[in-house]
Amino acid sequence: MSIIRIFQVMILLFCVGLVQTNLAMPKSFPLIEGEPLSGNRLVLPLDAHTPFVIQIMGFSREAGDQMGGLHLELTHLINQTPSLNKKVSVYQVPIVGPVWDLIKGFIINGMKGSTEKSLHTHVVLSYQEQRAIIKDLNITDKTKPYIFMMKKNGDYIGLLNQEYKDEWISIINEKLIHE
Repeated sequence: MSIIRIFQVMILLFCVGLVQTNLAMPKSFPLIEGEPLSGNRLVLPLDAHTPFVIQIMGFSREAGDQMGGLHLELTHLINQTPSLNKKVSVYQVPIVGPVWDLIKGFIINGMKGSTEKSLHTHVVLSYQEQRAIIKDLNITDKTKPYIFMMKKNGDYIGLLNQEYKDEWISIINEKLIHE
């Protein structure tokens, strides 16, 4: 692909606002320690089983209400796209923050009851302190979920805009082809 073509595609994507970028984003994505609904503790993105990772992250109940639908939709799109289904893992990552063990049990049982069993390994509850993650990721609105793309090693790739769902696969393909 020529330099001119790459430049044209980048201008188109950024002008239309399909991929949000933020100059304050770190080069490396912060490590998120969590517990999947399936039970095996992991660290994202390092423990993902694919070279590229999409994390749908939320920091409030309002964001959580939207995350499940986004997770299902993105997982379905990735699984139906042969060029991506072995390269990209999609995780739903509510950043709950520190809570008592009794409360964790209620959260886990509630999430298990409202999440398809096939997705339990990809719903990762994090009990890390929210403030540092919010600061590192430059989160401005805790009431909405954020969809981050990164390499398994933590190199940040981009942020998907929820308003352009019809373009997600082409955006993901475009971003990953250049990585």
